Amino acid sequence: MEGSTSEFWERVAGEICLAATNLRPAGCIVEVELPDETIAYLQSGETVNVLMTAMNNHSVKADLSLKGFGPAYKRLLALVAG
Repeated sequence: MEGSTSEFWERVAGEICLAATNLRPAGCIVEVELPDETIAYLQSGETVNVLMTAMNNHSVKADLSLKGFGPAYKRLLALVAG
């Protein structure tokens, strides 16, 4: 993949669509549509940094491990395909 990691995410950030569903008190579910290039990047990565901003503009950054993402994603696709 050409370019730096930050350049990649800056380019992809504009392509991500988010919709949150509030499930108080348990939290929320966020649906994310990612292009194939991003999925491939996640499958080969080790961690991803996620910045979440609440409706009150408070932000939280989480560093999430991608360990097992590739096999889990392949299994999800198999389940969806039936």
